Amino acid sequence: WGLGTLRGTYYTERNVMHCNENLSVCLPTAVLDREPLFTADGDGTVVTPSAVYADGAETFYTNLLRHNRFVELHKERKHADILEVLSIQKLINALLENNLTTFPEFISTEKPKSAEIGERLRVRVHSPVSLDIYDSNGFHTGIATSSASDLRAVDEHIPNSFYLEFGEGKYVGLDGDDEYMISLHGLDTGTFTLGVDTIENDVVVNSVVYENIPVTMDTVGEILVQGTGSTTALSLDIDGNGSVDATLTSAETDPHDYAELMEEVLESMNLSKSTETKIEKPLDEIEDALEGTHWKTKKILKKIDELKETVQKLGKKKGAISVTDAETLLQMIEQLRLLVLQ
Repeated sequence: WGLGTLRGTYYTERNVMHCNENLSVCLPTAVLDREPLFTADGDGTVVTPSAVYADGAETFYTNLLRHNRFVELHKERKHADILEVLSIQKLINALLENNLTTFPEFISTEKPKSAEIGERLRVRVHSPVSLDIYDSNGFHTGIATSSASDLRAVDEHIPNSFYLEFGEGKYVGLDGDDEYMISLHGLDTGTFTLGVDTIENDVVVNSVVYENIPVTMDTVGEILVQGTGSTTALSLDIDGNGSVDATLTSAETDPHDYAELMEEVLESMNLSKSTETKIEKPLDEIEDALEGTHWKTKKILKKIDELKETVQKLGKKKGAISVTDAETLLQMIEQLRLLVLQ
């Protein structure tokens, strides 16, 4: 009991930019998406109601949450190796010898109260980025980087953490009693969404979300998260040259910063100089119009329409820009429009 466990799937819809082959029509298109649902009422694999289903059987609960916090730190006992827990071994011996007088530590016949869990954190990203988490002691949860095999292995070295890839999303669950460094690395050119949820009693009570952030294969991002769910700024090095290109201080991204990130992504695409210049010109004009605090919104929206038309026109020109790159740019253009209208 007490570990983040998959309990179901939630189906929803999200909008993605979809263009026809010659880019004459590009529209946000609703697609079916799915998200995992989690509960702390389980052992990381099996939910408690399933584990205690047998009628008439005596039931014992093991508080793995507290065990992992205070006993075998960083061994992260879960369903797969639950019999390695010393308290369970003592319980089994006592039952076999018919000598159970007191319960071993972390064992009870009553299910622990959910209040013992306190606040937990859940970090989620939607592709194309990798997700790695490090706690204050440097322990890692995410895809293992030290494996000599071609098979991907998962590290879950942070106590009471889990890592799950589900559809296009990556999810990490964490205790709420530490601070964590979230490290992001680009896997492709596009946009990603990062969310940090604070969980109480299996209910999301607070969320910080960064939506449709531009990313390239060289992008590196970092953000520090406190156990309370509060975050520092999200720093982004779009081209991976070691210099921070943007610092997003809140989930409401500044439109000017976003336009600058778009330019970094544009430069990372394998476009001809002529094509890049044609797209860069209206984008630069948008950046200039977004300087300061007193914008002329109608003028900016007109420039955004011009930028969109430029990308679509280039798409009709053979070899100027791929459909994939065009869809990426158009997705970012629509996100920029939303930021301007906020």
